Amino acid sequence: MARLTETNSAIHEQFMLGKFTSKKSQSVFSAIAFFQAHEQLNKIVKGDGGIIGLTENESTLSQPLITAPETARLIGEFESGMNTKGTTALHHEQTPTKQSAFLSKVKLLCDVIDTLGNPLDDDTGNLATLHTKEFVTSDVATTIHNLYDTGKMQYESFIDERFSKRTVSIWHPLKRNKLLPFSSKKTNSSALANKITNVKTDCALFSRLNFMPNERRKSR
Repeated sequence: MARLTETNSAIHEQFMLGKFTSKKSQSVFSAIAFFQAHEQLNKIVKGDGGIIGLTENESTLSQPLITAPETARLIGEFESGMNTKGTTALHHEQTPTKQSAFLSKVKLLCDVIDTLGNPLDDDTGNLATLHTKEFVTSDVATTIHNLYDTGKMQYESFIDERFSKRTVSIWHPLKRNKLLPFSSKKTNSSALANKITNVKTDCALFSRLNFMPNERRKSR
């Protein structure tokens, strides 16, 4: 896909025109990917008799595969004809209830911005949390800001070494990124301190196990 403009410019042009989705209704914002549409058609066919047990016979399997689109079309027309509510081109969230809930969430967001300040107005270049206003160190902020460039450079190196120049095997392991702040959160607790903690825990546990009232001892 990254080299689609070089390998097949015609398909890339169709992708840029948006011809990679399918619409099953006239509702706005309802397009789905082709593979998802195929899976939904398979569900319709399987629900109307199914194709279980036919995969081992090639001649028998070819029959439902050929008739599946027509069967799905007939079932869809039947279900649409039974729909007495009618069809609408509105999106499923274009209802008064959905719009009212969305408006209330927008108002809550505006209240938080008024209280804590607008994070989009911060042009200092510092990386900070929104609620506590705590700033991170400059090296951590630089690492976070350069994450996209770092990942892009590693991706281009991966493609160049394994597919273009073929100097490295595709099975060659990738090195783990030791980036801040993840690598700076390592705790350096000593082995002696861990042993002391474990001993204290074991002592407390054994003291509870060995404690038994005299009445319970006599009864046993």
